[in-house]
Amino acid sequence: MSQLEANSVSTRSGTVKQTGRDLDVAVVGEGFLTVQWQDGEAYTRAGALTVDADGALTANGHPVIGDAGPIVLPPFSQVSIASDGTISIQAPGQTGMHPVDRLKLVKPDAATLTKNEAGLIVTRDGDPAPVAETVVVQGGHLEGSNVSAVEEMVATMGLNRAFEVQMKLYTAADSMAEAGNRLIRD
Repeated sequence: MSQLEANSVSTRSGTVKQTGRDLDVAVVGEGFLTVQWQDGEAYTRAGALTVDADGALTANGHPVIGDAGPIVLPPFSQVSIASDGTISIQAPGQTGMHPVDRLKLVKPDAATLTKNEAGLIVTRDGDPAPVAETVVVQGGHLEGSNVSAVEEMVATMGLNRAFEVQMKLYTAADSMAEAGNRLIRD
């Protein structure tokens, strides 16, 4: 049976690949990173994070939200992101890593989510999603697409076949109605 959903959000994980880049982060399993969007929050699984000239951590140009709001990193020579989202840096000329902030990781119910005009995921009611301690990230990795071309092709073929069957049923019903009308006229 086919189902049409105008604004469905798939929370299925994609393939995780190691990049070795310190600012890359992949969400393992269900969950999202939180970014700032206009006056509120939005969510993404795109973990190719960057640091702008002011030290602000961004994902696709959107400020990344941490425990205390948008994350701004002080100057660093090395950075790492732990599995719980804790961001640690090594300041220039110093040894050892020091925690700076923690990514706001959320796991809202998929039924409450939709995509906005920028392609970011938001809650339907506009309220921020609560922090989920169970969401795990993997630093130095990125997640690939969660769409399988083969699965989508098979689903499209199934929809095509269902459409053809429905059209044959309409044609058969039309033929039977026409035959019934001829019997009544004669």
